[in-house]
Amino acid sequence: MRRDAPDGRGVSEVLQTRAAPPVAAAGQGSVAPPMDTEVAGRLVELIGELLAVPSVVGYEDPMQTHLSKRLSELGLDTTTWDGSVVARGASAERLVIAAHTDRHGLVCTGPATFTYAAHVLPSLRGHGRGDRPPVPPTACADLGDEQVVAYDALSGSTTGEGTIPHSSVCAVGDFGMAVPVAGLDRLVPATPLAFTAGVVTDGMRVTGQLDNVVGVAMALLLAEQGFDGTIVFAPERLINGSWRHVLHALLAEEAGRPSLLVLDTSVFGDAEAVDAGAVVLRWRDRDAWFDTEMVKRLVGYAQRRDVPIVMKDRLVERLDEERRRNGQPEQGLGQTELGRLVRASAGHFNGASLKVPLCDAHPHQQTTSLPSLSNAMAVLVDAATQGL
Repeated sequence: MRRDAPDGRGVSEVLQTRAAPPVAAAGQGSVAPPMDTEVAGRLVELIGELLAVPSVVGYEDPMQTHLSKRLSELGLDTTTWDGSVVARGASAERLVIAAHTDRHGLVCTGPATFTYAAHVLPSLRGHGRGDRPPVPPTACADLGDEQVVAYDALSGSTTGEGTIPHSSVCAVGDFGMAVPVAGLDRLVPATPLAFTAGVVTDGMRVTGQLDNVVGVAMALLLAEQGFDGTIVFAPERLINGSWRHVLHALLAEEAGRPSLLVLDTSVFGDAEAVDAGAVVLRWRDRDAWFDTEMVKRLVGYAQRRDVPIVMKDRLVERLDEERRRNGQPEQGLGQTELGRLVRASAGHFNGASLKVPLCDAHPHQQTTSLPSLSNAMAVLVDAATQGL
């Protein structure tokens, strides 16, 4: 479960569609605006393409290889730096887009023993248990008969297939949450296992392992449309490490102080933002204020298109006020990869984030809407063509 997921109360109070203060009444926010069906459809196609490539956190090489080939075919100057794929166009210094390529999956940690990769990787990298993402112990109840594939960490070729049988409670060991997998008893330790479910559309809803992959699909579609800036596809977001890769890429590219736009997803406790076709922005997180002028420009692009906006930090602050009045613990603004990067670089690099809302969140499956995908892409294209 993502750490920035509030309950759904109050979302309508921070949905805005027209020129207004940072927090405004819903206006048209309860009804999704018209969408570009061609763009939404292409994004769903790209999400399906990307989900077919295994990319478990810590074992993202097959995805990085796939993206490097795709971007080279589009005519971009593509290199690999510190695990990231960096694609540069003719105006590489103008705008840098960052997206995250890792997804949740499992790792074989012993004979017939399989652990959530995002739990075991911090220990293997020496970060300690504090960096483990929280996953409820009942998560296995939602993994009944889930198909997984073991794959070679470099080539991505399948080395085995298995099934996660239904279980009400996952065991929690020294390495984290252990998940039962049938059919892979002879697997070599340290082999990654990826979920195989693809993307499904049902009416206006889109469901699949969308966390992170949505941002990659948006960046790839932008490249298909002729974007000539820089795109950084970074690994390890799920273990709070992607900001380091983005920072290293920025320093290695000698980009000075470009406009940095991070593409991501944001989890909500209900479907209001998803069904409204909203995009999600922030002024800040716990670590840092984002680039205010860039955020204002994103707000302006969305408002001119009548795209509903949720300012996530304002929503959390409003809900925390209610929690304080009721004597409940506060959620807090939480941390984001952009905030970590801004803090670590002492403000030398800053930027903004553009996120697609998700609901029904589970580590291997989330839901968004076609209007949200279309609207986020429209705002991204405006930012790329008109500037931030």
